[in-house]
Amino acid sequence: MGVVEEVSRSMKDIKTVLLPVDFSDSSELLAEYALTFGTRFTAKVFVLHVVSSLEDYTGLYLPHISLETVMGEVYRSAKKSLNDFCVTYFEGKLQYESILAKGDAYREILKTADEKKADVIIMGTHGRSGLDHLIFGSTIERVLRGAECPVLTVKVMR
Repeated sequence: MGVVEEVSRSMKDIKTVLLPVDFSDSSELLAEYALTFGTRFTAKVFVLHVVSSLEDYTGLYLPHISLETVMGEVYRSAKKSLNDFCVTYFEGKLQYESILAKGDAYREILKTADEKKADVIIMGTHGRSGLDHLIFGSTIERVLRGAECPVLTVKVMR
């Protein structure tokens, strides 16, 4: 028996995988990991994309355009990108469901993991550091602290 088979045999049965994506270059690599888990364990993959809320910007002046219009366009574009991503990487290969959410990424990831009873979350590390990390924090750190299931972190090379 090979190492992969031995590890698979000793691991918990994985039925659901949560894959948060941001459509960056690393999303392709993460899709490969999700596809491997999904096929190895015959698991359903939930592909999540979170659109940041623009409500913090309501005080800004946007000439001739409303915030609702901007958010509508962002949401429609994200929905198309999510659909295209899922078709490209998962269509006909495994069972998946795409989910588009609005809000803070880490909160929506944790909420979706709970609602879908995720057995594992697969995320990439983007390597934010310094002041950027101090100000914005790390989505992955917050997910690691709050998740009730294992989180597989994949180091993404730039």
